[in-house]
Amino acid sequence: FVLQLIQATHKLRFYASMLLTRQITVVLLLGSFFSFPLFGEINIKKIIYIESLSYALIFLLAIVYLARNLRIKFNWRKTTINHSTVLRIFNYSCPVFIIVTLGYCVLWLDNWMIRSSLGFTAVGEYESANKLIQFTSNIIMPLGIIFFPLMVAFRHSGYNDLIRTFAAKIVPQICLLWGMALGGITIFSEPLFVIFFGEKFTHGLLPFQILMTGVSFQILSVLHTGIIQSHDQTIQQAINTAFCVLINILLNLLLIPTWGITGVAISKTCTLIACGLLYARTSLHCLGQPGHKFFVYWFLAVPLITLAGQKSTGNIFWGVILYLLLVVYGIIVSKKREVFSKDSYLFWEKITMPKPVRACFKNLFNLLS
Repeated sequence: FVLQLIQATHKLRFYASMLLTRQITVVLLLGSFFSFPLFGEINIKKIIYIESLSYALIFLLAIVYLARNLRIKFNWRKTTINHSTVLRIFNYSCPVFIIVTLGYCVLWLDNWMIRSSLGFTAVGEYESANKLIQFTSNIIMPLGIIFFPLMVAFRHSGYNDLIRTFAAKIVPQICLLWGMALGGITIFSEPLFVIFFGEKFTHGLLPFQILMTGVSFQILSVLHTGIIQSHDQTIQQAINTAFCVLINILLNLLLIPTWGITGVAISKTCTLIACGLLYARTSLHCLGQPGHKFFVYWFLAVPLITLAGQKSTGNIFWGVILYLLLVVYGIIVSKKREVFSKDSYLFWEKITMPKPVRACFKNLFNLLS
């Protein structure tokens, strides 16, 4: 809650530094157990304590920061409640709680179904893939933090043309770059697995490679959420999420007995694809825009991400060849569909970036335009 207050007051650098502080705290405390025998051996209970301590630390830092910078004085006696505003807040936020709850249910439901059908060993093998997927997904999650306030501000100010530009041009641009990045990660998935989890958990390699195709569609959910929520369509968003959860359960029941943890990965990938497409459909319906033909051309090539990872296992040469084909195809499609048009760069100029980052992005934009 306090982090959301910091975000609402436009202190995004401090917000990011708090998240980084928590991760650094966890790494330092975990490292102390491995480096200094006096602290004893690491176990689950100590890991829980470390995680809790890291959250407590950023909570205290955030409270101190808010107390010093906001200086809010609250008088209970003079407080009045606007019942219509409270009702609007409830109608808007209630579906969001449902969405978050369903998201957690999916995470735990997969593990429960694997344990029930295949045993605890299979849970560990799948979780190794799932953890690496969550780490990869976390790269794109800050985009939601950046673009949601922009969509709200644009709609409030009447800049609907900028929202339409975002949906028609910016989303395809990010999807293209994200797909290329995922392909690069996937071809090195085998050595990554060995580094992070060791040889014993390489059974999770194929599920990870399959899930990467799903993550390429997940970017649609992240980017279109801002448009959906800024247009107060949280109920429809909750319906879409519930439908995707149902797909996940049904596919797990069908695929786990035959395919094991690979079946779970296929199920989750199909769920992520369905969720991304439903979110995009809802978002474009809010704007009264037709679907962008770029997605038809681009997502036909997305399975190359998984195929490149498969071919690079044991022999990275063919994986690199497939990845280069994906990149060349993406560049051809972007130029043919004018995804990186010069006029769309005006949108990026409204986003604050460090000068080196902006320079690199501008060079990449010119290359693909």
